[in-house]
Amino acid sequence: MALTDEQREEFYEKARSDLSHSERSELDGIRKKFEEMILRNFHMKEMWFQERHLQWKGIVKIRTDEWGVRVRFESENHRTLFLSGRWDVILASPNHLGAQYCGWTITSECLYPEWESALHEEE
Repeated sequence: MALTDEQREEFYEKARSDLSHSERSELDGIRKKFEEMILRNFHMKEMWFQERHLQWKGIVKIRTDEWGVRVRFESENHRTLFLSGRWDVILASPNHLGAQYCGWTITSECLYPEWESALHEEE
């Protein structure tokens, strides 16, 4: 069952309110290190989503807060995805964004071009 936007916001509000003082401090340090770079390189950009054997292109919309990173990935050919990761599991570089233990990756390059062509052949 898909969550509504309101249900998603309630979940993240609870996650934020449950953070201890030491967790907030640790996450704030990571946020300061990565937030600007993530927003500059990914927000409102066309990127590739990849998770296991799924891969497609879409537009990335990012929101950040003291808890972590939330991604809305919109594609013309696939359903909208909602991805997230707490600051301490986010993996980020100028052309790669992902979350440890979550399995999703957003990148500026198509990791497996053969998957994209196979997808179009099936349609």
